[in-house]
Amino acid sequence: MKITVIRVLSFHVIELDTDEGFDGIAAVARDDEQHVLAATVVTRRGMSGERQRLNLAHEVGHIVLDPKETLDVEQVAFRFGAALLAPSQVVRQRFGARRTFIQLDELILMKQFFGLSIQALLRRLYVLGIITESYYKQWCIDINRLGIRRHEPAELPSDRAVGMDTFARQRTVTCADRSNCSRTYR
Repeated sequence: MKITVIRVLSFHVIELDTDEGFDGIAAVARDDEQHVLAATVVTRRGMSGERQRLNLAHEVGHIVLDPKETLDVEQVAFRFGAALLAPSQVVRQRFGARRTFIQLDELILMKQFFGLSIQALLRRLYVLGIITESYYKQWCIDINRLGIRRHEPAELPSDRAVGMDTFARQRTVTCADRSNCSRTYR
């Protein structure tokens, strides 16, 4: 997978009043030499904070990643977003290297800490090998059974676009050479 590291001169976050079928989109403006001039991430106003954060981080993934054609671009972007919001080292510090049992109350606390949904946290735990595939699938079944798939307990407030703009700026990886704002690393 190629990872494009960009120095974003202007990173904009826009909130739109749209229907629930729209979560977000990313766009990049480049000059004639393909240098990045600006990047924009659009999100739907009014979604829960945990969903908004992952969607925005996912859209940032679309901007900075250039996965091989054989990979699922959406899955790669979601994995990037989850890793950005819940770095593996911090997740392992909070959960440990391996878990065979996690209570809903603990997931709610970690949801508040990481700003991610319970479902995204469980997926992250599975991807990192902290929980097994069967335990992850059992949690997915339990989430449906409990009726919390669409509206989780302890829903977090959404961030304002200004806050998300700051969030994105703080997590942007920069190039040292200002004349060449876009580089590709393998």
